[in-house]
Amino acid sequence: MSKKAKKINIAVFASGNGSNFEAIAKAVKKGCLKANLKILIVDKEKAYARKRAKKLRVAHVFVNPKKYKSRALFDKAILKILNKEKIDIIALAGYMRILSSFLVRKYKNRMINVHPAILPAFRGVNAIQKAFNYGCLITGVTVHFVDDKIG
Repeated sequence: MSKKAKKINIAVFASGNGSNFEAIAKAVKKGCLKANLKILIVDKEKAYARKRAKKLRVAHVFVNPKKYKSRALFDKAILKILNKEKIDIIALAGYMRILSSFLVRKYKNRMINVHPAILPAFRGVNAIQKAFNYGCLITGVTVHFVDDKIG
């Protein structure tokens, strides 16, 4: 008899629309992604991703960065949520906040980012617009493990 593999617990971080979050949620619900999508964490109270989470019946929480005196304190508040939910992997899906090295190190090789350009070109916000303005005929996305270096 073979043991049934434990499903990993995923948290998704988003700041806006949430289309990547929705794709992850639907993949989990269809069984294409063998995981438990435990929670969506947003840093913008009116992020549309929250409406998507509600529609898809995924737990979601708004963590207000303005309530914390530093990025590290904000990330420690998030870490409490991650610990409570027993999160194994974090997916950054349109999350527009730079994370502290404290949190990144806690999830070393277990934090994935989706960036809407082929890195290292067009870093930061508005990457698709930057690629368009540059005259790129072809663009793409980068999915990468997050480390505590920016740039």
